[in-house]
Amino acid sequence: MDSDWFLSPLFQKCSAAANLHPCMRGYSSVHTQQPAGPIREYNIDPYILLEDELKYIFEDIRQEISRATNHQELNKIAVYYFDGQGKAFRPMVAMLMAKALNYHMHNENSGRHCLRGDAGKSPAYASLTVHFRVFCLFLHAVSSNIVHAQRQIAMISEMIHTASLVHDDVIDQSFARRGKPSVNVLWNHKKVTQAGDYILAVASMLLARLKHDEVTHILTQVLTDLVQGEFMQLGSKETENERFAHYFTKTYRKTASLIANSLKAVAVLAGADEQMAELSFQYGRNLGLAFQFVDDLLDFVSSSEAMGKPAAADLKLGLATAPVLFACEKFPELNPMILRRFREPGDVERAYELVHQSQGLEQTRFLARKHCIEALRLASQISESPYQKGLIVVGDFVLNRMK
Repeated sequence: MDSDWFLSPLFQKCSAAANLHPCMRGYSSVHTQQPAGPIREYNIDPYILLEDELKYIFEDIRQEISRATNHQELNKIAVYYFDGQGKAFRPMVAMLMAKALNYHMHNENSGRHCLRGDAGKSPAYASLTVHFRVFCLFLHAVSSNIVHAQRQIAMISEMIHTASLVHDDVIDQSFARRGKPSVNVLWNHKKVTQAGDYILAVASMLLARLKHDEVTHILTQVLTDLVQGEFMQLGSKETENERFAHYFTKTYRKTASLIANSLKAVAVLAGADEQMAELSFQYGRNLGLAFQFVDDLLDFVSSSEAMGKPAAADLKLGLATAPVLFACEKFPELNPMILRRFREPGDVERAYELVHQSQGLEQTRFLARKHCIEALRLASQISESPYQKGLIVVGDFVLNRMK
């Protein structure tokens, strides 16, 4: 393999495309040099670290969905994907950022000794006045309320994500997800579509309960992005030169926006300033892009059993993802296939074969790693804590899906 493939014009075009969308500027640093060294630096499992916050998250979501309706069939459809079999990746990342920023924002304030479990061991603690002790208790109560609100954001993020899966399954006419029949196989499309809308409605109710205008504005942007991203995916008339910009923007809107804006929302709830809120957003954006690049890669290298859905599903849906777009550089015959959305007999099989004969998979892997390393760089600017270390480890979680 040519070791300088990452300097090719197409890869440069792809890297540049990452900064075309307004939400992709500022912190992005997708350069041309190859990343070196492992991402993992700490032996931390974020899911164990957040066990208390995540243990009942699916149960709590099911309760919210059930509480808002007395229609049994609607409830059954709406809770179908909240069976605890999902990875809860988005809630996990949201709570990691929430707790990392809570530590960063509050445990470095003058009242930090009051918020630690070993406060009584601090020499200064013995001389605190009664009034200051009351103030410390107030800070602890405020902190608990903040964490509760942030966990609501984590739940909302999973509900928005799941609602999008329900709608995707209707649009794509899927037949399997997470190793079981997809929701549209078991119920008719009209009912499934309504159930997806209902999940979003309940999520909106949770959001309204927070009574926080800025957070509401941040998360409603996610819904706008999701719809626009879906519309972009439904069409592919763009020219060859526009494809990567189209692909990056679509990927941001369909996948990365939810993660990025959820992290920005928990940052705002933590009391972060504009710079730290933007850092949280950019961490989520880079992680979200990398997550989707890995997903696009797995569509070509994983079995149906491992994925819980059919292999080469994107090609069968007429979608040209990063591996295909990179493969076009070596095999221009892919271009007309992309334009006709792989509809002619043999297109899917031929495109699948050409991607494996090209450097498209390696280039996609490289791109995912670049964005994970950028997320790591951003996380390193947050005060060190177990949760901040968890944010660093998450990048490795994303990349390990490729193995």
